[in-house]
Amino acid sequence: MDPLMLMLLVLLGVMIVFAFINGRKRKKAMEKLRENMNPGVEVMLGSGIYATIVSVNETTQRARVRTGEAVIEVHTGAIAQLVPTTNAADVAADESVVAAAETGDQVAENNATETPNSANKP
Repeated sequence: MDPLMLMLLVLLGVMIVFAFINGRKRKKAMEKLRENMNPGVEVMLGSGIYATIVSVNETTQRARVRTGEAVIEVHTGAIAQLVPTTNAADVAADESVVAAAETGDQVAENNATETPNSANKP
């Protein structure tokens, strides 16, 4: 058997092993997602819509979700991921960063409007 053929077979074997490993990972992630599909949990659907689970019917594989005022029924496979919950401290930190960024933007805008001809000066 020539070395090139041997290398190709080894490469094929490695690719098959990685495919099995990746399949197991996806299966575990889906099982974890299904275990955590409980009423009151916020989720993101495959279409990008954020909603809160109202009820889940395991036999028909359907879930009722509320988004805003609307309640819709979707297949459980349409639920792409659970939305992680945030702590109050994280929200406060994010708000302070946003406030600081907005203040910085306003200062930059004020400087731009106060001296419009400063770019033309040597």
